[in-house]
Amino acid sequence: MSTGYIIGFIALFLLQAFTTPTFLKKEIPKPCTKSLIWKMVCSTLFIITGIVSMMCAGNHTTFAVMMLIGFGFSWLGDFLLHYKSGDRTLFVCGLVSFLTAHIFYIIAYSKVFDVFFPKADFMGVPEVIALAVFISVGFFTQTLMKVDFGEALLPVLFYMNALGIMMIKAVSLGIRVIIAGTMENSLFVGILLIVGGLFFATSDYTLAPLCFKKGIDKHGRLRKLNIWTYFFGQMFLALTLAFVIPE
Repeated sequence: MSTGYIIGFIALFLLQAFTTPTFLKKEIPKPCTKSLIWKMVCSTLFIITGIVSMMCAGNHTTFAVMMLIGFGFSWLGDFLLHYKSGDRTLFVCGLVSFLTAHIFYIIAYSKVFDVFFPKADFMGVPEVIALAVFISVGFFTQTLMKVDFGEALLPVLFYMNALGIMMIKAVSLGIRVIIAGTMENSLFVGILLIVGGLFFATSDYTLAPLCFKKGIDKHGRLRKLNIWTYFFGQMFLALTLAFVIPE
């Protein structure tokens, strides 16, 4: 990777570190046009990171394309969840958009497995157990926090399954890459995949009480954790496109 690209990636991450807290400030006391603009700037940064990563490595594989489409649906989901915040129809559309993004991420990671680890099952026993634990712990913690999903319970459950599979595929791929050393900078790439997947899952875990629990501080520490883990989780995943080239 050339020095120019390294400087570019550092600049993108520094920009994200600046725009994220700015967005959080602008949405107080409630979402507005300014906060929407800043949020979409944050979202656009992870798409730019993905595109620059593809350019850096000349990565035009199915993996890269599927990830980029996933980033696009995430961008759309960010817009829908913030524009006219509280609108039930837009919330559902935003949820569907993120669900679609996860499906593209899952397809992308499956393509990498097909090339580097062709003997691996789509969801082996360890992955199925991990998914069951993920769902169980998720609902247990939400119950402790007295989160009431109401009529949204089934859609949320479906979404959590997709989120869980995406996270498990990313983390599992990251672990395998580190152990096998199948690509250049395997340790770094594996860490990006693991941290990116875990950050994304953490963000959605914290989003549930923010959306469904009454009386919660929507601009407190939980919101900050939700936003920081989301945007930087996406940035880490986007950066993998500069290294993961399953040809």
